[in-house]
Amino acid sequence: MNSIELVIVIPCDDLGKRLKSEQIKRFLRKQKNVALVVVGYGKASGFGLVEELRRCFEQRIYIFQDKKLGDSGAAVRMGVLQAEVLFSVEKIALLEPELSISLDETLRLSTCISSKVHVVLGARVPKIDSSYPEKEPHSVLQAIRAYWLCRKTGLRFFDPSSPCIIIRLPLVKQLFQHPWYRPSVYRMELLFRLSELYGSDSLKYLVREIPVKSWQSPCKPKFPLSSMIKEQFNVRRLSGYYKKVNG
Repeated sequence: MNSIELVIVIPCDDLGKRLKSEQIKRFLRKQKNVALVVVGYGKASGFGLVEELRRCFEQRIYIFQDKKLGDSGAAVRMGVLQAEVLFSVEKIALLEPELSISLDETLRLSTCISSKVHVVLGARVPKIDSSYPEKEPHSVLQAIRAYWLCRKTGLRFFDPSSPCIIIRLPLVKQLFQHPWYRPSVYRMELLFRLSELYGSDSLKYLVREIPVKSWQSPCKPKFPLSSMIKEQFNVRRLSGYYKKVNG
């Protein structure tokens, strides 16, 4: 079993489009204690690129593909469980399929994990010292998501759909042991599971939300009314499910 400081789990539905070969090579040459686990789901394509990268960085890039994994939530869970088996690792990072933040930014966020901070959420917060798509309505969308999630969990977060989540290894088994109830919003469900484990009072000290310095939007931003309604529906379903689980 390889000893690695950080494993980055990347779910992908189009590897050739999402992954930038040269950027990954530069990053892994510089960061010797970081490994990648790439999981293709659905009709994922572009695995030739990843195979090429794997030949360059043997034992530090692993590829999995399962067409039965219908969404990124299931792919992330599979990647995390595989990473736990493959590596003796301290921290695991979960990226969104769009890869809106860089590997370097992921590494920076991972340094905020400590004996007191068990989970770090990278938040897309428009700030003077950050670089972000100016036309993207993140502040409005995230505020609505955060409002509904905070009402149901008692937690206060700005970006509950964080593009990057870092978790200390001891938590992995507890958080990923069971399949997601709502895989399409697994990042929100992760917060419900954390709240279930620790309670909202302790969780506000163990989980830290840190603004990312930059992110990119992979497509033209949309803000349809249907997405707002769907977000509310998902949070309500998650809330009802975990209340029932907790008796």
